[in-house]
Amino acid sequence: IAKNGGVVMVNFYPVFIDQKALDANKERNERLKPQLDALNERYKDDAVRLSAERQKVFDANPLPTTPLSVLIDHIDHIAKVAGVDHVGIGSDFDGVPSLPVGIEDISKLPVITYELLRRGYKEKDIRKILGENLLRAFAEAEKVSRTMGRTISGEGNQRRYNAPQK
Repeated sequence: IAKNGGVVMVNFYPVFIDQKALDANKERNERLKPQLDALNERYKDDAVRLSAERQKVFDANPLPTTPLSVLIDHIDHIAKVAGVDHVGIGSDFDGVPSLPVGIEDISKLPVITYELLRRGYKEKDIRKILGENLLRAFAEAEKVSRTMGRTISGEGNQRRYNAPQK
């Protein structure tokens, strides 16, 4: 990642960053499989109702909570392995079933800044993590894309076309 100037975007979903949450999720899914399979069959022609009924089952069987410290540990680990120039936040506020305690929505984003400052990160490095690294990587991708021909991928094939160059 670092060699190519990339950025590891940290997802906040506990199942992706917390082994305890992952293990609990696997156990819950195995335990609830017969019930979920029955719902899938019962509401196979009604996706909206199926989604609502499945959500009721999951709500009645919640996963254990993940503390904010696990998320910060994850960010910290990536910064140490790949370098502070190659870590960013991906969040997933738009659709994961749960988030770490203390960062349940976008309004809580400043707690990441606070926790990183508390761990000794410099403000310039926190700015990188919070967005500058992503902007740098996207700017580089845009720069490279302007030097390449355009391709469209469909059905596993690539067809070349000449798009207007700006």
